[in-house]
Amino acid sequence: MAKDIKMNKDIKKEIIENIAPKVSVQIITHNRANLLPLAIESALSQTYKNLEIVIIDNNSTDKTEELVKRYLASDNRIKYFRVVENWGITATRNVALTKSTGKYIAGFDSDDFWLTEDKIEKQVDFLQNNSDHALVGTHTIVVDRNNQKIDEIKNLENDTEIKKMFLIKNQITHSSVLIKKDSLMFIGGYDEKYEIWEDYATFLKLGEENKIANLPEFLTAYKKHDHNVSNFHKIKNLFVLGKIIFANKKHYPKMLMALFLVKLRIIAALFKKY
Repeated sequence: MAKDIKMNKDIKKEIIENIAPKVSVQIITHNRANLLPLAIESALSQTYKNLEIVIIDNNSTDKTEELVKRYLASDNRIKYFRVVENWGITATRNVALTKSTGKYIAGFDSDDFWLTEDKIEKQVDFLQNNSDHALVGTHTIVVDRNNQKIDEIKNLENDTEIKKMFLIKNQITHSSVLIKKDSLMFIGGYDEKYEIWEDYATFLKLGEENKIANLPEFLTAYKKHDHNVSNFHKIKNLFVLGKIIFANKKHYPKMLMALFLVKLRIIAALFKKY
């Protein structure tokens, strides 16, 4: 009798999972207690309810922990993990991956937010009906520190178009994506040799054996900060971008053009320096 009850529960769980698979919203944060509430609220307000919000606090020294604990008390879908050392963004993304139990992963940076309450619902519907796709993103608006629109990013939408231009320009906004966890685990998660452009490297890797797409809607907001980044770091970061492009030369076209454009950006940074 007990065995039959357990079997019935397992069958019911499987049916529910097939109808509305769990989504793990991953929020990586470090000293952004002032920005984090908008990210959390945009996840909690989604019409798609079978989700968990996995917050990885990368050794924040502000009031992040105190803030998140208030949310923990009101919604059991939130999971909070504090990393006692600052491991860097890429390693921390992989920590979030190990803590996530959903079929799908929603990438999310703690300073960004979603624009509509049905964003996840639309993406789950797309992936459920397009099993050959590992990832779906959205168009993005760019906002300033006051959340006022300053620009927009209209990414290419279908797999063929994206891959033709993927080395020329990243066509996927990280905070917009919904990814199959199995596909992400199959490629080993995020490549920890990259501490910048790690999302781009991951999307390129996913696209080698899977289709990817963007929904033709502006569903994500990306916050642009006024970082005072030195030219040295700009040039260093561009060399990393060049390495990623070169590493993918066998899988995507226009490698030479992409590297030429990176070279132009490096030259522009050098001239700005002097």
